[in-house]
Amino acid sequence: MGDFSERNTIAVQPWSFFEEGFAAWEKQKSVKPAATLEGQVVERSAPVDIWLKKCLRLLADYRKFKDDWNGEGAPSPLPGSLDTIEWLVSLIATLPSKFRPQLSLDPLGRPSLVARDASRYLHLTVEEPGKITWYSCLADDEDFEDEFPFDGSTLPRKLRTFLK
Repeated sequence: MGDFSERNTIAVQPWSFFEEGFAAWEKQKSVKPAATLEGQVVERSAPVDIWLKKCLRLLADYRKFKDDWNGEGAPSPLPGSLDTIEWLVSLIATLPSKFRPQLSLDPLGRPSLVARDASRYLHLTVEEPGKITWYSCLADDEDFEDEFPFDGSTLPRKLRTFLK
C-alpha cells in the first residue's frame, strides 16, 4: 500500500454505511471459503480496522447521551460534533499507522482524541461542528491549531503528517 498523498481522495460514508458494513462483515466471518483456485482453497477475508470499529461503537453510544450523562451536569454532545469526529476517525483509519488516538468525551460534552507514545503526543477536540482544535508534540516540535475548519473531506496536512 503506497503513501496517501494530496491527490488521492477517498469516499467517506455516513454512519449507516459503516454500521451495515460491520454487520455484513460479522455475518461473513462465519462463512466458509467460497471458492477454489486450481484445487486450492481461497479464504474470504474482509479487512477491518478494529480501532475504527471501536470508535464507531463508542460514537453510537455517545449519540444516546442526554444532559448530565456523567452525573456532574455535563451537556449532551452536539450531534454535529459527533458527525465531525466520526469523519475524523474514518479518515485516520485510512492512514498506514498504528498510532491511534483514544476517543472520549470531555466534561463539556465535546468529543476528543488523545494519543501518546514515546516520542509524540496529540490532543484533538471538536470545539463545535466543523471546527477542530489540536495540540501536538513530536520530540521538541510543538503545533497548536485553534478552531481549524474541517469539512470531512480530508485530514488537515499537518495532522495527517503527524499521525503517519
